[in-house]
Amino acid sequence: MTDLYRKLSEPFPDVATAEEAMNAFYEDLKSIGEKHKIADLLCGIRVGTIRDGRCVETILSLFVGDVCHAEGMAAWIHGYEAAERQKRIARMLSQAKSIK
Repeated sequence: MTDLYRKLSEPFPDVATAEEAMNAFYEDLKSIGEKHKIADLLCGIRVGTIRDGRCVETILSLFVGDVCHAEGMAAWIHGYEAAERQKRIARMLSQAKSIK
């Protein structure tokens, strides 16, 4: 884990600040799509906020484009990430066997 990741993972001080950041991010995402001529964008976000003195994590998605494509894109991403995880596990098991 890098120092930048640790810094970016720090929770927002409150829900209002997190919502403001998410709204700004959404607007930036739309602009990036327009700039690079990308019609459909799906983004998953995990943020932490401080609520009642404790950190609460929230996961949300942002979609820009034709909503008819959102579910299929999410399913493809899920399958891709699951396959990548399986590859990582296979590599770890292979490395563990070579150590013995």
